[in-house]
Order: sequence, then C-alpha cells, then structure tokens
Amino acid sequence: AYTKPLSGNFTVLADSGGNHGLEDVQLMELYRGAGAYLLCQLPVIGRYDVEPMAREALARLVRYLGGDALYANPTGRLALVAAAQKSAVKPQLETLGAALSVLAADDSWDGKLPLMVEAAAGRVATAANRAAWRRQLQQGATLVVIGARRRTQRG
Repeated sequence: AYTKPLSGNFTVLADSGGNHGLEDVQLMELYRGAGAYLLCQLPVIGRYDVEPMAREALARLVRYLGGDALYANPTGRLALVAAAQKSAVKPQLETLGAALSVLAADDSWDGKLPLMVEAAAGRVATAANRAAWRRQLQQGATLVVIGARRRTQRG
C-alpha cells in the first residue's frame, strides 16, 4: 500500500490500515497538470481469474480512465464574481493558487467554468444576469454563492 499523503493534489479512493489507523492507500488519484495518475495497489490483475470483484474493479477502472472527465480537476479555472473593492474571497483564492477568471456582476457567464459569486456582488447583478445564471444552472452548470445570509436571498 502507499502511505497516505499529508497534502497535495490527490483524492483517496480506497484507504486501508491497521492498528495505526487508516494511514495507507490502496487506490488514489494524483493530479498533475491537466491530467492524473491513478495509483492502484489492489490485486485487480493477479486475482482477475478467481475474484469476481477484481474483474469488476478492473472494468470500472478502465471505464473511468477511458471517460471524458476526471473526478476532480484541481487545475481547472474558476469564474469569480467578486465585490469590486472589498472582496474577501478573491485574495484567499489567489493565496491558494486558484486559476481565476474574475467577472463583474454585469458580465455574462457561459456556464463552462464553475462560477463562484460573492453575495455582495450578486446583489448588484442585473435581473437579466441572475436569470441567465438560473438558466445555466438548469442546464447543469455549477454555481457557488459565498457569504449569503438570509436577508440577501433574492429570486
């Protein structure tokens, strides 16, 4: 088994361990650039002929690797609608090294990038823009609102 990393761009898919806890990893995805490594210590090949779950696990791994999208993409871009002068989120995202496309509240969003909206900036967005955001959400886009409070809810 691999030792579970303490930090970095990875997703544990199957961890293991013993008396010391779940500190080992049997299956994980490690992201590099726009791609990923899938690291597998499960005996999916060695047990293929005798273990039905080994066959199933191998089939699922191959289907996943042949798919169009990774489970997570930490190198992807994020569209951000932030308060012009007092954004609390933008500096934090930049500190984390997030790749941002910063939009003004009246800029259009095509739904291709996940959109993060600071509630203060969303309040000044036009009704047409909020309606466009709603349409993108209905078509499967991702939108996250940061800093919303009950009093800031609007249709």
